[in-house]
Formats: sequence, C-alpha cells, structure tokens
Amino acid sequence: MTSTMAGLAVQHLGEITVVEFTDSRLVDQAQLERMGTRLCELIGSLEVVKVLIDFERVEWMSSAALGILIEAHNTAERRGGKLHLANLDPQLTKMFKMTGLHRVLNLHKTTKKAMDQLQKC
Repeated sequence: MTSTMAGLAVQHLGEITVVEFTDSRLVDQAQLERMGTRLCELIGSLEVVKVLIDFERVEWMSSAALGILIEAHNTAERRGGKLHLANLDPQLTKMFKMTGLHRVLNLHKTTKKAMDQLQKC
C-alpha cells in the first residue's frame, strides 16, 4: 500500500521503505521544507531504518533539496539505519558529484541495485 503526503509517496516493502517524489522539479522552498519534515518524521518512526529514495520522476532539484537529503541521511545514520538513492537523472548525478555528495550518500543507477544493497544491511 502506498501513502502520499507532502509531495512524497511512501511504500513499505518488507523491511525497506521506498519513498518517491511526486513532483518532477524539487525547487519550491515551502514544499521542500514540508518534504524534509515529513521525510525525517518518517525515518524517525521506522522500526528498521532501511530507506530507498527513488528519483525516477525527478528532473531537477535545487540546492535546498540537497540539504534535505543530507538531513535525512544524518537522521537515518543516527538511528543506525541506511538511506540509499536510486534512479537519478544523469544531470542530478553530476550535481551530486560536483558537490562531493556522491561520497556521502549511497547512489545507485537502479531501484533493484539499491534494494539489493539495502537487503544486505
């Protein structure tokens, strides 16, 4: 079952929670703040913190969106969990590499690869 709130679609697949952005452009500051709050609340509520954020629909995002992802990553780590990102557009992957965040965040080309890694954790 998938639930949608604050621009995020959330689905629980066993121990893994899959989060998808419902918008193709993550640029609106107010919306990003709501997403960040919702994402961190979700991570904080999970018994097992294995989160996959699927970027399949995302074409562009602002630097504020990067901050939200870092905050979500840190929240997951504080809870002893893992946060992985999948299906990033080549331009988004380039943004992560330019900022050095590819060394901090777990990036995967496909959802399957991310799921496989999360299942091993």
